[in-house]
Amino acid sequence: MPELPEVQTVIDGLNQKIINQTISKIKVLRKGITNCSLLPIVGEKFLKLDRRGKYIIFHLSSELVMIGHLKMTGKFIVTSKYAKYHRHDRVIFFLGDQSKLIFNDIRCFGRLELIDSAELLEKFKNMGPEPWDSKYNPLYLKKKLENRRIPIKTLLLDQNLVAGIGNIYASEILFEAGIHPEKPGYLIMASEFKQIIKSTRKILKQALKYNGTTISDFRRVDEKTGEFQNFLKVYGRQGLACRICGEKIQKLRQNQRSTFLCPSCQN
Repeated sequence: MPELPEVQTVIDGLNQKIINQTISKIKVLRKGITNCSLLPIVGEKFLKLDRRGKYIIFHLSSELVMIGHLKMTGKFIVTSKYAKYHRHDRVIFFLGDQSKLIFNDIRCFGRLELIDSAELLEKFKNMGPEPWDSKYNPLYLKKKLENRRIPIKTLLLDQNLVAGIGNIYASEILFEAGIHPEKPGYLIMASEFKQIIKSTRKILKQALKYNGTTISDFRRVDEKTGEFQNFLKVYGRQGLACRICGEKIQKLRQNQRSTFLCPSCQN
């Protein structure tokens, strides 16, 4: 599933291509992708896009906001009005400059929904702070983790703790921080809170620089892949030598998800 760097990469691409474009027509090719009819936004303009966690927020010229989530295989593509349809295209927005914005999703887990802009705060009220938010600090982590017996890797995936981190970056962050992914939250030390925050920001910044990670399905708006997969230090590298100490990278299962670690560097 695309995580914060991949979602931000998509937003950056869309901000270059669809801002101030008028939606002239919408064609929904797959029911269930949207929570309601999208017809109310025909004639509206895309004013700006931003992000909350893994959600893409499309601000329109009306009081409505469109929220998108890519889930496992969703992607947005901007192409010519005359480009051929693809079998996995689910929603098509025809734009005033003769281009079209396509929501394409092989597995159909992705979602688009319309809400009133006044409902945005309510929708995300339980989501944790963004990684660069000043609220995401050692005191905050201490308060959230001091009584938790859940492994720190699992906790980092909780969007109510911190927004935008998924499986790939949780493994990379904990490797960078030198913390074993199975270490329970209540055993994390004060110095480690600081290291988790520092490592989170460092890894995500690097991933953003390289337009995210493409393991299988993620594509940018221009259909190119991300490049951060070439810089991963533990994720997907089981059996290979650790880039730091030479020990073999291990893979284990946590809550039905794969976790990767160096048994020597992380303790």
